[in-house]
This record gives sequence, C-alpha cells and structure tokens, in this order.
Amino acid sequence: MKSPKKQPDRDDQAMSLTPMLKQYQSLRGTLSPDTILFFRLGDFYEMFFEDAKRASSILEITLTARDGGNKNKIPMCGVPFHAAQGYINRLTRAGLKVAICEQVEDPKLTKGIVKREVVKIVSPGTNLEEEVEQSGSYNYIAAVYLLKNRWGCAFLDLGTGDFRVGEFGGIQALEDELIRLGPRECVIAKKMDRNSLKHFFLEHAPAVNEYDDWIFELEESKKRILEQFGTTSLASFGIEDLPAGICCAGALLYYLRDNLHTSLGHLKKPLAIQNTRHMMIDKQTIRNLELIRPSSGDRNEYTLYGILNKTITPMGARLLGLWLTRPLIDAASISRRLDTVEELAGQKDLLHRLREPLGAIKDLERLLARINCGTPSARDIVGLGVSLKAIPGLKDALSSCTSSLLTSQIENLFDLQEIVRTIENAFVELPPPGVRDGGFIRDGFRPELDELRNISTNAKEWIVDLQKQEIEKTGIKSLKIKFNKVFGYYIDVTKPNLPMVPDHYIRKQTLVNSERFIIPELKEYEEKILGAEERAKELEFAVFEEVRGRILQHIAEIQQTAAAVAVLDVLSSYAAVAVTNNYCRP
Repeated sequence: MKSPKKQPDRDDQAMSLTPMLKQYQSLRGTLSPDTILFFRLGDFYEMFFEDAKRASSILEITLTARDGGNKNKIPMCGVPFHAAQGYINRLTRAGLKVAICEQVEDPKLTKGIVKREVVKIVSPGTNLEEEVEQSGSYNYIAAVYLLKNRWGCAFLDLGTGDFRVGEFGGIQALEDELIRLGPRECVIAKKMDRNSLKHFFLEHAPAVNEYDDWIFELEESKKRILEQFGTTSLASFGIEDLPAGICCAGALLYYLRDNLHTSLGHLKKPLAIQNTRHMMIDKQTIRNLELIRPSSGDRNEYTLYGILNKTITPMGARLLGLWLTRPLIDAASISRRLDTVEELAGQKDLLHRLREPLGAIKDLERLLARINCGTPSARDIVGLGVSLKAIPGLKDALSSCTSSLLTSQIENLFDLQEIVRTIENAFVELPPPGVRDGGFIRDGFRPELDELRNISTNAKEWIVDLQKQEIEKTGIKSLKIKFNKVFGYYIDVTKPNLPMVPDHYIRKQTLVNSERFIIPELKEYEEKILGAEERAKELEFAVFEEVRGRILQHIAEIQQTAAAVAVLDVLSSYAAVAVTNNYCRP
C-alpha cells in the first residue's frame, strides 16, 4: 500500500511563499483580526488569503488566485488604487478597518523587494472621506474605563473635532449615554468585562479596540491631553475633576495617533459631557417621545426633528439634533432663543437675507478635518473657499439684528477673504478628485508651471507631426505613435506592413496583430515630455501643500465660524418653521 500523501502544514506553506507574500504576511501579522490589509502593488491595492475571501464577499468583486510559490495557489482580489475610497467606505460600513500599505522607497533605486509600510488605518470612526448623513448625528468614537468605582467616558468625532469627557456613578447612566450617542467604535481596556455594557454592545455592535491597561493610566493620559492642546493645565477645560474621564480622553488620543499617523490639530478642546444648563434625557425617553427617530421605521418626517428641521447646512442639522436631545433648562437661555426666533419670524426679509448665504456653505467642520488629516483633495479646499466666501453676506444680514443671541454671533464669523482669494486664484473651479496627477492649479498662477505645461501641450503637436513624417518616409499609412505607462511612446505597425519597416526601427514588443518599435528621436523627446509632466505634477502638489498650510494656520477661526453658522442655521430654521406652521411664542 502507498502511504497517504502528507498535507503541507502552515509552516511548510510559509516557507514556500514568494518574498512579496512573505512581506504581506509579516505586515498582516501586526494587525487585528477585524482589519483588511490593502497592499499596494502597482496601480492596485491587493488582498490575499482570508482578507481576500472576506473582502471579495463584502465588496462583490471577483476572488482569484495567485501563485504563492511551490505551486501553491493563494486567494487574491484587488481594487484600483485611484478608486479605492469607495471600497474602503463599504468595508468600514461593515464594521471593519482598512490598513493602507504603501511603497516607501523608489522601486527604481531598490534591488529586490520594495519596502512597504502601513501608513494609516481607516476605521468606521476615522473614515473622513465618507459622507455622513445629514440627520443631526455625529460619527463618534468612544472610550470607556472603570477607575475606583467611577465609570469614565470620552466621545470624539474626528470629522467635526468635537471632544466630550464625562464620568458616571452607575453603569446604567453610562449605557444610556452610549446608546444615545451611538458611537461606531469603542476603545476599552483588555481586562474590561463587556457584559457590564452588554445591551450597548449588542444593540449597536460598535467596532471594539482593546488596549493594555497602561494606555488608560491617569498621568500618561493627562500628558497626552496637555501635549495635544499645548497647555499646562486641564483647569480651563473644566474636566480636571474627572480622573476616569481623563483616562478615556487620553486613550482616545493614543488610539488616533496609533492608527492615523497624522496631525490632529483640528480637534477641539475637550468639554465636560454633563452640565447644569441642559437636561439629560435617557435613551428610552428619546425613543418614546420620538424626538429624532420614530418608534418604528427609519423615516423621520413624523418626529420632532423632522418637523423642526429646515436647516440648510450639515453643521446646523447636527446642532439641531444636539439641542433636541439636550434641551435647555435655564430660563434666561431659553428666553434668548425665543427672542431670536420672534425677531426673525416677524421680519421675513431679514429671515430671507440670513438664510440665503447659508445655501452656499458646505460642511466647514468636516472639510477642515479632511484638509488637516484626511486624503489630500483640491475639491475640499475649493469647497472651503466657496463656503468662506459666503460669510460676509451673513455678517451683513446680522448687522440689522437686535436680539443678543444673533448679534453675539457676529464676532465669531471670521472674515477670511484673503484665504478665499488665494484659493480662487490658485485652484480651478472643478478640480479632479486627486492631487498627485495635477490638473487643479490655474494657468497663470505659477509661471514655472505654465512653462512645463507648454512643453506637454506642444508635445502632442510634435507627436502628430512625427507620425505624419514617418508615414511619408515609410509609406505605412496605418502607422501610429502610441503611449502606455509600461513602454512609454512607441510606433505601432500592423503585421501586413512589417516588410516596409526601416532597418533603424528598434523592435520592442511583438503582439498578435502588430509589433511595437522605437526610434532614438522619439525616445529622446519622450524623456523631455515625461520629465516636464512629472515636474509639473510635483509643482502642483507643492502649491497644494502651501495653500493647505495657510488654511491650517486658521483652524480656530474656521471652527468658530462653523459653530456660529450652525447656531444661525438652527435659529433661522426655527423661525422658518414658525412662519410656515403659524406657531406663536410660548
């Protein structure tokens, strides 16, 4: 009898893998099980092994196989790098994280396999490129920690920069707050018993990130917060007496730095969750009163939010949801709001002048977050410029107002028209989505860039002329000069015309129906063209970074402007609803 064939074990398989797949596995081994590794190979992000099986199912893309060495076939799938964001969005919506692995050295200067590193990890709570519904909700990451019988909690929305810190004496109050805010991710200590918050984990199923206990250590957390906000004391934040909350805030900062490897300069100073000016409403009351969502179904037309929501901006939509779930209990503050609504509802011309500029204002908070630490995009900068351009119109409308809540917003609306002019002068109105391939800086903004572009423009005419010349010299009427990224420029000659090819043509590739040739004249000009195009792309990106740097010098002013816009949007929404429904002041 023949002995049964031995099946290769994992160690045998690992030994037989190609160097590239060994590199993949080495990087994959550093990541958590709920992470998909996007491994850059040329123009694609590839996935292998279990990641490929899992991702292909969620993304509905074809699962193929690759030779892994020693005749092993490795499961594989991939997505184009230029279209990767849509696929990342689908994976984070499924509750997964995506680790972006890039080449970190020039393949031309490297012998053997190119070095690669994970440059960032995108998660459900840190995906700044996905549009959040305009439903009055935030995209929170939470951290929870138990310290000396007090439950600490911190919430952070990376897209808006909002940062809240609090403590709870009982587990039920904490769980109510978690369910109310519905974070998509939660940072916890490894030793934490999840059963203590089982309703939250079961009902919302957030992505969970476990860390060792030292990440939550109080003194280390304080240092991270002070370092992040460039201060020497937590007293100005109003959270110095919340040690368990401070532990959670520090853990959130650690988590973001650990995953994003980028600036967090747009984060707002942490504020206490609880205060004496607002009513704390539990999740059951919010649900029973149908403040935000109906008791059954997903539509919100028949909720208080649906009736009162005539907001125009995403910032206003979020603030309205916050105001409805955290209503004022201070009589003076309530009267200030009602004074404002009464003034606007009684002057329809004023209400129109106030609401008209709001229509041009995009989501300033999320635009700023993406400009600071998201994927570089000229569209975000142009969107910011368009939004800031509308601010003077808002200030003009407010100049005739008398209610204190309206007039107090004027000082928070910063006139950043110098930045607006810079953006308008530098960027085209409708830039392409990426910034690495150029095409977003206006002609005339940089003379050096114009010169490089002229070389590329003239090159097209030169290629057309050369093609005509070669057709005349050779008599091959179907001769074409073409280009691709692998071969650069080449002369394409169909099979029937090969006998007419001159001796000085250098054969580069044989295809089924044609052959490709080069000539020294064409190769020399190619180097000139491609060199100019590459320098032009580099120069455009340098301009992008220069303008981006100027914008980030005004983070605080833009955030204050966004906050004022949100207040004006909600107040004018109240007034518009009052006029439409003929409401009177209570």
